[in-house]
Amino acid sequence: MKPSGDAKSAYIAVATRRFAMDGFHGTSLSNLAKDAGVSKQALLHFFKTKEALYAATLTALAERMMQDLIACRHADPAQWLSDYFTTLCQNAYADPTDMRLVVHALLDSDQNARKWPLRPYLDELIRITSDTSGGRAKEVSAQLAWVSQMIGMIQYHIISVPTVSGMYGADTATVLQVEMVKRIEHAVHEFCSN
Repeated sequence: MKPSGDAKSAYIAVATRRFAMDGFHGTSLSNLAKDAGVSKQALLHFFKTKEALYAATLTALAERMMQDLIACRHADPAQWLSDYFTTLCQNAYADPTDMRLVVHALLDSDQNARKWPLRPYLDELIRITSDTSGGRAKEVSAQLAWVSQMIGMIQYHIISVPTVSGMYGADTATVLQVEMVKRIEHAVHEFCSN
């Protein structure tokens, strides 16, 4: 008997948290099964392999990120990018799991992978970037470099919040959140208007 769609979603949610904490290589099927409260065979029955569960987890991540991107749609592509990257940052403050999963996905990826779940999301960001006055003047490689830099800036900041808060206090970390949004808006404006 196959698990229902709700069970599949629950397994993916558990896998998202575990892969975000420990990465693909640091996560075992035993730990995933324990976290899900099922046997290893239950996971294998539905996903067949750890790789298949990881692929489903990354696909779900890409879908969430694409939904957020579409939700920020704006007629002005520069405003769309600004709204989206600000939303990405704010969502990551609320729950850094997805940003941590993206970092692990980047670290764990093999250049010979057969599937790239984040590709459509990145392609859409590049398409929006190319619709800005500054983006039109740049090669796709420069657009991708900028998009990667924006995502990386947010990832690094989000991942460092607990450490910054520990070293400098929660008040400083809160002030940095406000500063981060200003930097996002400035970076978008600078790229899109050049």
